[in-house]
Amino acid sequence: MKKCLFNLLLICFTANLFGQQIGDTIKISAFKYGSNTRDTAINFPNNANLSFEKIIMKYNMRCKNGLISTSQLPNQGCGQWDYSCNTFIVDSTKIETVLNTAPTHVISNFSGNTFVYTSQTIYDYYNFTQNPVVLNTILSENQYSVGAGNTAAPNVLKSNEKSGKSQILFTAAELTAAGLVAGNINGLVLNVANNGGTVNFFKVNIQHSNASNLNGNTPTVAGFTNVFNSNFAFTSGNNRIQFHTPFVWNGTSNVLIELSFTNTSPSTPIVFNGINTATTMALHARNNYALDLSANGHVVINTASLSSISSEITMIFWAYGDAASMPSAAQFVYGYDNSAGNRQFSLQLPWNDNNVYFDCGYAAGSYDRLNKVATAANQGGQWNHWAFTKNATSGVMRIYLNGVLWASGTGKTKLINILNLILGKDASLQNNYKGKLNELSIWNKELALADIQGWMNKPLTSAHPLFGNLLAYYKADEGAGLNINDSKNGFVSNGFNLQWSYDRGDNLTRMFSETTVRPNIVFLRGNYASTTSTIVVKDSVARNPNIVQQYTVVSNAGQPGIVNDALNVISTTNQYQILPSKIYNGDTGALTGTLAVAPQGTINIGTLNYFRRFPFYNEIMSFVTPYGIGLNLGAAGKTWYFDMTDFTPLLKGRKRMMMSLGGEYQEQMDIDFWFIVGTPPSNVLQFNQLWQGAARAGDAGIGSVNNDTRFSALNVPVLNNGQYIKLRSTITGHGSAGEFQQNGGQINHFFNLNGGPNECTWMISKDCSFNPV
Repeated sequence: MKKCLFNLLLICFTANLFGQQIGDTIKISAFKYGSNTRDTAINFPNNANLSFEKIIMKYNMRCKNGLISTSQLPNQGCGQWDYSCNTFIVDSTKIETVLNTAPTHVISNFSGNTFVYTSQTIYDYYNFTQNPVVLNTILSENQYSVGAGNTAAPNVLKSNEKSGKSQILFTAAELTAAGLVAGNINGLVLNVANNGGTVNFFKVNIQHSNASNLNGNTPTVAGFTNVFNSNFAFTSGNNRIQFHTPFVWNGTSNVLIELSFTNTSPSTPIVFNGINTATTMALHARNNYALDLSANGHVVINTASLSSISSEITMIFWAYGDAASMPSAAQFVYGYDNSAGNRQFSLQLPWNDNNVYFDCGYAAGSYDRLNKVATAANQGGQWNHWAFTKNATSGVMRIYLNGVLWASGTGKTKLINILNLILGKDASLQNNYKGKLNELSIWNKELALADIQGWMNKPLTSAHPLFGNLLAYYKADEGAGLNINDSKNGFVSNGFNLQWSYDRGDNLTRMFSETTVRPNIVFLRGNYASTTSTIVVKDSVARNPNIVQQYTVVSNAGQPGIVNDALNVISTTNQYQILPSKIYNGDTGALTGTLAVAPQGTINIGTLNYFRRFPFYNEIMSFVTPYGIGLNLGAAGKTWYFDMTDFTPLLKGRKRMMMSLGGEYQEQMDIDFWFIVGTPPSNVLQFNQLWQGAARAGDAGIGSVNNDTRFSALNVPVLNNGQYIKLRSTITGHGSAGEFQQNGGQINHFFNLNGGPNECTWMISKDCSFNPV
């Protein structure tokens, strides 16, 4: 059985006329083609001495500005898609109370009903191969020194952090001047100025290079030969690094040396002695901490610096989506103003249809949009560099992916006004983005491709040619806590449920800082009696926990105004879901085994009942907007005339009229009400819409209707002086009922008065009349 929406009207007959001129028509204007809102106040006639034979609503619709949308310009006329567009008269003196349910617990990255957990940290294990060298005897050796300064070089191996990588360039001329000729390089000596520290999973890689200096935006990421691979404890003074495999220098090329480490447990910092060179001869990358939003996290970005954004904007960041969660209905960032939450800047990266959606600027009830289908690699499983630009003056929006133009669109002229900005969710704090990010920058100018490419892989500094247009810069490299810092302005943005991750040292490929300070190095060549072994070293990596939030309901029944019950968090804890620890081959990434984890407890997720309260949104009309590509409704549009006489008690005095449910700005509307003065066939004493639909209370699915969660039974008092009752059932909406499916031809609607046989049964779209006693 399906239940439906009823309008109850009490009608009685009257012969009173109050001297009005019969046939006169009072015209009341509502929305017009040029209206920028679909929510306004209307002054309907409210003269007790007037009665109306008929009230007619003239409903005219045309495509925006009489234009025709194309696949290239899908919203210049009628909107591209079909949406519900329902018209309501709001009665704020009447309140509907709607039963809703919510879970007792919300657990990040968990969708079941029974959560088995432990509060003890769960680790995954990675087995890495290392090749330690034991130097037994130096049979013969020559040493070749490059650099003998005492300038502090603290960034070469920042062992007080969890990971790092340095690349250091030495020219062939420097090596030759030190006396080195073509042949083997068997080791290095680095001089430590302080007490030293330990670097685990320490690797030394070398290759020939044609570069005369280094650029942080284009670090070398391939082509190296590994010559050292072992944990290493640096001490004060000279430290010998004996290679397990010699590097064969060709005698003519420059030499690029790469040092990397991963310290799951950081050590003390190491400061090397070095020299200051005339140009950039070293690069350093650290940790690459990243903000992880996957555990239902979000950040409320401080927008104090964004007021100058109007006609131009650029947003740039690195993102690493969780490949297992993609695609999903996820909001990467959402910006809106204070006027009804109008969407001003939105990125969906991607949405659940695999499209990346870039919405920017708002006017006349809609926003400019650029979208494109993203591949799996675009969505997650790797770091991707994104840049989104708009210039409302030229009307061009662009998306750049990894330094290449990926998508563009024209005719995008709506101005931008960002007063609120949410990172990781939408305005209602839903649709959490499952992934990581860092290096978020916001600009009040459309950056050109060259400006984007030139700074992709290195931190922003005042050397950037458009540094004055940089409004906010969140490196998101804090590594802990619930806040991220704007390094341009010193602002702090507050986060919720934030987690952090970092890259292993040998995997660092971006965000390199440039320096002219290079450590002193002694190159070793000789004959040795040494022993090289192959061992397996385990690294234990802690998982991020599930964030468990427990809720309770606080009733707001009887409070002044229209107030929903509150769902309050009463506790937030970190727990680990009982899933086996995984063992990986660290060198290849292959899963090699698992270890069982003992459970500590169980959370059974229950249901909370709470009530939402709404002013009554009396539905007077429902449309599903047409598919707009190629649609031409003409400059004068199409017009429908509807008899609104049954709604007479509503259409009096000053009332709020609004459209809702998504399609209100797909077209332009011109709506008038015609009040035809005269004697009505019957006088409508009372209008009572028993249940409201989805305008504010949310959709009513067939399941919630059948179990009385929505549209539950009501006792409705009627006026004693009413002589007739008129009942009207209207099925509206954008779904199986609203689009007139007959469910296999079965009769599925009925009306029953006081038990017994049904007075009326019908299928969708069929009229039904009866005369109850």
